[in-house]
Amino acid sequence: MKKKILIFQSGEPIHLDKSPLPMRLINLTDILLKYGYQIEILTTRFSHQEKKFRNREILSKNNQGNIKYTLLESTGYKKNISLKRLYDHLILAKNLRKKLKEIKNIDYVFMGYPPIEACFILARWCLNRRIPYIVDYKDLWPELFMHNKNSLIKILLFPIIFSLKILRNFILKNSSGISIISNSFLDSLKLENIKQKKITCYLTKKKSFNVDTANIRNDILLKFPSKKIKIVFIGNFMTDAFDFKVLKKIKNFIEKSQLLEFYFFGSGPSKKKVEENLNFKNINIGDRVNFSEFQYIMGNSQAVFLPINNRFDYLKSIPNKIVDAINYKLPIFTSLGGEAKSLIEKFEIGFFYKNHETLLQNLVWFCDNKNHKLFKKNYDNSELQTLFDHDSNYKKILNKIEFDLNNRMR
Repeated sequence: MKKKILIFQSGEPIHLDKSPLPMRLINLTDILLKYGYQIEILTTRFSHQEKKFRNREILSKNNQGNIKYTLLESTGYKKNISLKRLYDHLILAKNLRKKLKEIKNIDYVFMGYPPIEACFILARWCLNRRIPYIVDYKDLWPELFMHNKNSLIKILLFPIIFSLKILRNFILKNSSGISIISNSFLDSLKLENIKQKKITCYLTKKKSFNVDTANIRNDILLKFPSKKIKIVFIGNFMTDAFDFKVLKKIKNFIEKSQLLEFYFFGSGPSKKKVEENLNFKNINIGDRVNFSEFQYIMGNSQAVFLPINNRFDYLKSIPNKIVDAINYKLPIFTSLGGEAKSLIEKFEIGFFYKNHETLLQNLVWFCDNKNHKLFKKNYDNSELQTLFDHDSNYKKILNKIEFDLNNRMR
């Protein structure tokens, strides 16, 4: 009889979305299906990336075979770090509790953290039924919510944050394993025996060499490829995460360049400000892209631009955009220090810039005599390829699940 695995993830693309950019939920589900598992997925109807609600009709058309989706209701939110998101998490947890009363015959659980409240309910549900579970620890929550808040707000919210930390610690301590996005992501948590549970699994995407051009917008097809060196960014425009204004300080160089051009694709609350600040020659800003468009753009670009702010949680992680660049063997321009900087410098796969002056120096060198081609050989490093191999990464989680299931049967 096939083992049944329950996956709970919120805030990620799902199979039912139109040409979604795959993250942990999609990648892990595809691997588990390949190995013969039955999958039941609980997620929110609210799309975190698009900040809108999915249509429930997609369920009737797509739930079949060894995979079943349930879309839970929540209230939604506009800002990723906000009181509205906290309230959304509470409602999601309430509806998850109701749904769990209907679910039976689960052999294993994989839960995406946060949201804390929903994960706490699911963790208790697992413990009561002696079901092993893995926590996909994606964000330093609730610490991230308190980041950059003034002292008065921190004092007022202390009881709530303290309570959330207790729930977080309960979830992690009772887990069978914890998948993380870098080796040091758990370092700030002073919990006994927590590190021995970690499974470092980078957010790799399954690279395809057969891109469906029929599913790519004409404006993208016309712009890619060309003779100019293309440096790209694909993601959400958020002021707390990225600083694109650095390019405005080297506007003169960018406008006069006959060798390079920048392309930014995505949506987000700060997109209009980015468009206003970077409204000049050789800067192109487009809309969100689907997975086919993502693969086409990455496959026809020469570098990735990631002006990531040095936020405390980013310094401990290898963001998925760094991983995407590595998967496509593209040199990286980034302002992010910490784990990402160490990785880039160790394998010589890009540039770390402190300010606009060092960024300018790096860009000049990169464009000079086609120096961007020199990075290809650095990506052939066997250690780097092993670290970020999609199948090897998810095999770690698969092996842990099979190990726990075998022990449970004894």
